[in-house]
Amino acid sequence: MASSTRPASSPGPTEPAEGARAVEIFSSFQGEGPHVGRLHIFVRFAGCNLRCLYCDTPDSLTSPPEARVEERPGTRTFETLDNPLSLDEVVEAIRRLAREPHDAVSLTGGEPLLQADFIGRIAPHIREMGLGVYLETNGTLPEGLAEVISGMDTIAMDIKLPRTLHDGRDWFGEHARFLRIAIAAPEFFCKLVLPASPDLEQVRRAARMVAEVSRKIPFIIQPLTPFGAVNAGPTPEDIRRAYETVREHVDGVRVIPQMHKAMGLP
Repeated sequence: MASSTRPASSPGPTEPAEGARAVEIFSSFQGEGPHVGRLHIFVRFAGCNLRCLYCDTPDSLTSPPEARVEERPGTRTFETLDNPLSLDEVVEAIRRLAREPHDAVSLTGGEPLLQADFIGRIAPHIREMGLGVYLETNGTLPEGLAEVISGMDTIAMDIKLPRTLHDGRDWFGEHARFLRIAIAAPEFFCKLVLPASPDLEQVRRAARMVAEVSRKIPFIIQPLTPFGAVNAGPTPEDIRRAYETVREHVDGVRVIPQMHKAMGLP
C-alpha cells in the first residue's frame, strides 16, 4: 500500500479549512436497491449519528487518521491520504477512477449528511464528469438534506426500525420530515432493513409514513444480512409477511437482498 502525506498549507480563498473526513474511495458494483449491479465510485464518509445492531461498516463510525484511496478501479490497491481530505483530493480521486466508465458516485458512510457542506461542494464536480450523484443516507438529518438536495440525482433513504438500533430510539419524526424533502429529487427510494421476527406494526407504520407522501415512492425491503453480533436474518415467512404489510400501503414494494455480499464484493 502506497502512502502520501500532504504538506501543511493554508486553505485557499474559496475552500473552508475543513475538508472531508473519509474512510475510503473505491470502485465497485452497487449492491443494494434498484441500482444493484451498476458500477459506482464509492466515497465512504467517516462518522455516523446512529449505531445499528447490524452495521457492516463499523470502521466508518468514527474518523480514522488516514483515508484509503483506490489507485485503479477494482484492484483494491490503495494509497493513503491524511484526513481530512481536501476538495481537490476527492475530486482527483474520483476523476482517476472515472477514467473507466461508471454510472454514478455513491456518497455513503457512515452518514454522509453529517458533512453536508462538503457534499454540497463536491456534487457539481461529480456532475461535470458526467456521473450521477447518488446519496446513501439513514434519513435522520432532514436539515442536512435541505442544504444539498439541489445537487442530488438519486437519494437512497434508510428507514430505521427502533429495534434494529442499539439505543432503540424512534426516528420516525425525522424520517417523515426527510421524506417530504427527498421527494423533490429526480430519483428517490427508501429502504427498510428487515430483521428476524420483525415487528409488523412498526413495518406498517413505516409504510404508512411513506404513503402519506406518495404511494408511488419505491420501497425496498432488504432482508438483514447476519453480521457481527447479529447472527440470523429474517425467515422466508418473515419476508413475505413484511412484503404483504407494506404492499397494503405502497405500490412499488420489492425485496432486494444485499447482492454485493452474495458476490463477495466490498
